[in-house]
Amino acid sequence: EESREKMCLWTFQVADFCDLKRSTVGVAMNFLDRFMCTKTGRRQIRNKKSYQLAAMTSLYLAIKLFDTIEIEVEFMAEMSRGAYEADQIVEMEKH
Repeated sequence: EESREKMCLWTFQVADFCDLKRSTVGVAMNFLDRFMCTKTGRRQIRNKKSYQLAAMTSLYLAIKLFDTIEIEVEFMAEMSRGAYEADQIVEMEKH
């Protein structure tokens, strides 16, 4: 639960920084929660780094589907401050 709260705050910070609709964060967190209910998602929650990647990917998907601003996957990778590469986000997106 603590990790979820931290990632929710981070997604709001990204939304504010990028001028995204704040409702996009709600969609992203819904995507994350639904993913965590799957067999693959439950494996991610055991590892903080994997959970963060899943949260970032959820935000990326929500932006692509529900926001008016386009953000490249490379920008999302930059927002991770070197923790994740663009290809890791793309790979997580497939789950």
